[in-house]
Amino acid sequence: MATHDYNISNQAFPATRADINDALAAIKSSNSGAAAPTTSLVAGQLFYDTSNSKLQLYNGSSFVDVSIGGGSVGLDSTDYISWTNNTRTDFYVNGANKFRMELDGDFHADGDVVAYSTTISDERLKTGISTVSNALEKVSQLNGVEFTRKNNGQRSAGVIAQEVEKVLPQAIREKKLPLQTGEEDTLYKTVEYDALHSLYIEAIKELKDTVEKQALAIKELQGA
Repeated sequence: MATHDYNISNQAFPATRADINDALAAIKSSNSGAAAPTTSLVAGQLFYDTSNSKLQLYNGSSFVDVSIGGGSVGLDSTDYISWTNNTRTDFYVNGANKFRMELDGDFHADGDVVAYSTTISDERLKTGISTVSNALEKVSQLNGVEFTRKNNGQRSAGVIAQEVEKVLPQAIREKKLPLQTGEEDTLYKTVEYDALHSLYIEAIKELKDTVEKQALAIKELQGA
């Protein structure tokens, strides 16, 4: 028998024993070699191609790559998952890096993330709580802007991180954005939009207080 075909012929015991030993050796070696087996193949059978450092799977008619090599595994050379040791996991679709999970817990997606989301806000998990002061004045320093995103040409709207940083620095985080910019090390300012809610809430309350005082003053004038 061939070393890796797992086929034991009907023969005398000494030869059968040799074939069994060959089969056990093949299993122990994880069925690897420079060329894939060609006989007695079973769908789902794995083979490690030592000449190209790739894992292959027999699909019932031929061996196909399930490993791209170099710490990657996938359907083919354009659709696969890649690992960078102790750093990140990247997901490629049609040759483009679409998703990334990093060691620090950050998840990058080159597109919208559609999911149920919850913001942790329990008072028991917070310390140093204080009310935002001069909220209306701070809001007046922000601009609601429309803009075009450089990475995809889409029109959008929001705020400018540098402006937010001047009035509410705790709402700003600096992150690498490799999927949008193609730069692995440059830090860009991002806005935690949930943090802006505190600014808007207190600004509305300040406006309410002003309106109530003005209404009272007008009533007093009318009564005079």
